[in-house]
Amino acid sequence: ILDEQPGNVSGGHGDTSSGRPAAAAPSSSAPLLNRLSNFYSGSSVYLGLAWKEAITQTTFTAAKTFLLERKGLPPSASLTPAWLSFLVAAACNSIARTLTYPLFAALVTIKTGKARAGQGVLATVATLYGEHGLSGMYAGCLPELLRGVCFQGIVMSLVEALSARAAAAAD
Repeated sequence: ILDEQPGNVSGGHGDTSSGRPAAAAPSSSAPLLNRLSNFYSGSSVYLGLAWKEAITQTTFTAAKTFLLERKGLPPSASLTPAWLSFLVAAACNSIARTLTYPLFAALVTIKTGKARAGQGVLATVATLYGEHGLSGMYAGCLPELLRGVCFQGIVMSLVEALSARAAAAAD
């Protein structure tokens, strides 16, 4: 029988090597809720990192709509030429990565064991800022920024080129 605390194992009925009572029977809903809350305990970090993609797509859509309206085209049109969609996507990804990089840095700090024990993501960001200033929060950002800019630029220019071909084929 596993005790609710990680690492504490009891040998059986009433026998506890940790000095505490054995875990409740599986029919109780409390252990299930504890297991579910532990399963989702780190999800807020990844949800925060998902904001990067949401910011990238939102800013790309807004910039694309603005540029297409200036050309007198409907917002559903494709952003061509390909180099223009590459530049717009790269700029939008740069904005998103710059805004969310402190969360990424905190996640890496926690995963590598360099954060204080039991410290959460926001506390780790605050510690990075307090100990190293802005440079600590953005240490290692440049390679990540370059990778993301290239990747997002290529992907969005391909998406726009394919949607332009699909629209031309539909006409």
